[in-house]
Amino acid sequence: MAQADSPQMITIPSLPTERDEELVRQFRVTLNYLRDLEIYLQNTYGRSRKLHEGIATTLASHRPYLKLRRRAGADIDLDQLQRHLEIAWVSELELWLPAALGAGRALRVTNAWSPVHAYYATAMLLQAWFDANGMTGTADDHTAALRSISAQIKDRRLFPLPWSILCEGNAHATTGCTYVHEPSAGACAGKVQVLSMPIGLPGAQSEAEFFARFGTWLRTTRKSRLEKREEQWKRKEKKGRIDPQVRKQFVASLHPTSLFDCLWRLRIRSNYRSVETYLVRYVGDDEAERFHKALVTVTRATVCLLESYVARLIGAQNYGKIVQGFLSHDPQGLAAQTVGRRLPYVLQAATASGAAGQLNPVGPSRGRG
Repeated sequence: MAQADSPQMITIPSLPTERDEELVRQFRVTLNYLRDLEIYLQNTYGRSRKLHEGIATTLASHRPYLKLRRRAGADIDLDQLQRHLEIAWVSELELWLPAALGAGRALRVTNAWSPVHAYYATAMLLQAWFDANGMTGTADDHTAALRSISAQIKDRRLFPLPWSILCEGNAHATTGCTYVHEPSAGACAGKVQVLSMPIGLPGAQSEAEFFARFGTWLRTTRKSRLEKREEQWKRKEKKGRIDPQVRKQFVASLHPTSLFDCLWRLRIRSNYRSVETYLVRYVGDDEAERFHKALVTVTRATVCLLESYVARLIGAQNYGKIVQGFLSHDPQGLAAQTVGRRLPYVLQAATASGAAGQLNPVGPSRGRG
């Protein structure tokens, strides 16, 4: 007797809800900010290992960098500085490892926490920079740290592009902001479709579109910070609308917004708000991979920049000892692929014409002490 055919299950794919579509939009906007910045950095400074070399070469002709001098008799707490460097390097490793280990589809999950690692890698390098300058009071105060580096960028044009660009003014109005150190007047105020994908082919990127997108990222980050202040004020005062004079005060008192504020905003979103943006199922694996790759590149370039500034102030010999000590405690050799790979270029920048300190002529240090 012939058996009856078993009933076939019909699977009807679920359609994205409005919430799903909004999460996809948020993810792709952030991806495009990072991806465009990644492309700009690669086109400006170099790809892969050339990225570090390009940053070192640029710093060797960047006047604010060349003017840095280690102060005679300066009281620098090298132990504290070393701790901040090591936290930064470990955070970078935690960001880099998922892709390095071939995590593949796992990036859809690990991306939810990757902005936290990226932020701490750069934030701890900033703390090491403050340590090298003998500055205190910023180690446990993220707002103070962001305000301090913003002031240094504005007053001293401390960094090269794109780290030198700042956003000031009333971000509630599209035309209410001004941009400090933009490459040309109005470059960062241009209009851009934030959902338009940046073109990654060599030579195909539009710098005009990049600076407009970067300016939008700075402005929206600034707007988010102002909105948070206003919501806190309305809750405290039990009012439904912000007082216009209070809004003006908030705008005037908020420090100029930098790329470091953008990284802080991504970290806050992952830490305290929602990871839905990164876990949404209607984002493809290829997009998750591009997000991770772009964030790693932006972090690597920013960390390399800050390491060069720290090494310039504490001297190449001191910096080299700290790095070698960290590498000696990594038997798997993972850090050799990150901080170790950058070391020659950081030392190259630190010893550019007029730099304090020479290359360490002796064997590697074994840590503190």
